[in-house]
Amino acid sequence: MVNIKNIKRNILIYLFVFFSVATPFQIAFAESNDIPVVDGLEIPPVVDGLEIPYMVYDRAAGESIVKNMETEKIAIASITKLMTAYLTYEAIKNNEIAMDTKYTYTQEELDLYLRGSDVPIERGATLDVNELLHLLLIRSANSSALALSKVISGSETAFVEKMNKKAAELNMNDTHFINCHGLPIIQTDEQNMSTLVDLNILVNKLLDDFPEILEITKLKEYTIERLNLKTVSTNPLLGTGSVDGLKTGTTTKAGRCLIATATEDMSGLDGKRRVISYVFGAANEKERGIVSLGLLNYALDNYVYKRVVTGKESYSLDLDGINFKSDKIGLMPKTQCDKLLNVNSTYKLRIEYLEPGKETIPEGEVLGSITLVEDGKPIEKIDLVTTEEVKRSGFFKRLWKKIKSKF
Repeated sequence: MVNIKNIKRNILIYLFVFFSVATPFQIAFAESNDIPVVDGLEIPPVVDGLEIPYMVYDRAAGESIVKNMETEKIAIASITKLMTAYLTYEAIKNNEIAMDTKYTYTQEELDLYLRGSDVPIERGATLDVNELLHLLLIRSANSSALALSKVISGSETAFVEKMNKKAAELNMNDTHFINCHGLPIIQTDEQNMSTLVDLNILVNKLLDDFPEILEITKLKEYTIERLNLKTVSTNPLLGTGSVDGLKTGTTTKAGRCLIATATEDMSGLDGKRRVISYVFGAANEKERGIVSLGLLNYALDNYVYKRVVTGKESYSLDLDGINFKSDKIGLMPKTQCDKLLNVNSTYKLRIEYLEPGKETIPEGEVLGSITLVEDGKPIEKIDLVTTEEVKRSGFFKRLWKKIKSKF
């Protein structure tokens, strides 16, 4: 049995904020996370040389941190069931079905059970949508996928049309479904196909619209007492740190697949930072788990999501005291700036000012910028705008100030 141990690591980033003439000051950031490693196994931080599709994505930043073969069309096996789940939640939201809508198992569901990745439910047994969703997402039950397709659309054929329509709607342009569960067609070995890019669209849409799915995917086991049925999750990472989902998949063509997700607190920001790992085509379950944990660890150990500009900072720009009624004008950032930062990089905030014209300066005029610089390379720019209006001095006032400046 593999032992799991927690690792806690404090991450300290210094942002050096440089003014044109001021002494730099420092802002210290501290972070920690509890995503563990597998005891006795080395987890590759960037999985160098691994020739399978993988990716780790940061939801807060909206960007991938590490990726490989992310646009290659691949068989997705039971990852298919995430689209089945999405359409189920959508049908409930649209009042087309309800969580307590019942379905009675037929021979067709039993035939799928005989092909594996399922639960032993007898013909004639009745389950509701809530139970079917739990079996779909926890045990990856193929028969539950088929049952849900019939509850929603009347037939699997009609449901698959809906799956492909939703994929097109979400701009999953390299995705095609042929069934609702992910098993290959026996005669041809044809399978549902997608890419990591497309699946990332689906996963993020699912988490945006129906975050309650995680209340199911985080469960390590599920029991239906009246059927004397107890199942365990197919996700081996549950119970590891903050991992709370999301879905496994396996066929000969697809290999071992896993979309996993974990969270950590964001210091200074509301909510949780969530990262999602994608591993497809792994040779076995051990490799699938190691690579998935390695990606989650790499994202949480090496990157932090921070508010580097709050939008409330105040700056002051000196003005020509002859042309304006004030010798200074206040500035502030036009927007706040939240960024994904690599703890191994050096960051600076560079402040630059613009020369104002000689006319009245209105409130909200851009008179400078803050540039976030990573290892000498500018990566983000925020405008500095005036916080007040400063009027131009009248002609005689300007003349008098000019005369006084000569003496």
